[in-house]
Amino acid sequence: MNARCQCGLIRFRTPLDKPLKIYICHCLECQRQASSAYGVSLMFPSFDFPPDTVAHLKCYTRITSEGREKKCLFCENCGSRIVHYIEGQPYMTLKGCVEGLTREMMDGAAHIWVKRAIVEVPSGAEVWEGEPDGGTGDKI
Repeated sequence: MNARCQCGLIRFRTPLDKPLKIYICHCLECQRQASSAYGVSLMFPSFDFPPDTVAHLKCYTRITSEGREKKCLFCENCGSRIVHYIEGQPYMTLKGCVEGLTREMMDGAAHIWVKRAIVEVPSGAEVWEGEPDGGTGDKI
């Protein structure tokens, strides 16, 4: 999949043709970052950005609710959030910069941090109260 920031300074190709998993996150941090009711995160295996892209990425580091350091990379020019990752993990999540998403892909997304949701979560969706897979929330 092709990915880019809003201004086009950051451009790259994902390592897979589709994400391993899509999360629609309703946590306060994603609401703030996306300036919306939720954030969309697309999980891919960790990869290196092209060298010409790396020079234009800036990093904001925040502490997660589990006490881990999450690196949040964004475009130095337009400020578009590109990726989140925790060093040493085998995957990273791209933040809304991927082209070619389909409705079918989004229909299979897991909704996480729904205890903070301010919009309705579709019935039948995979739902987590908080962080999925051993984090702070339970699957509902």
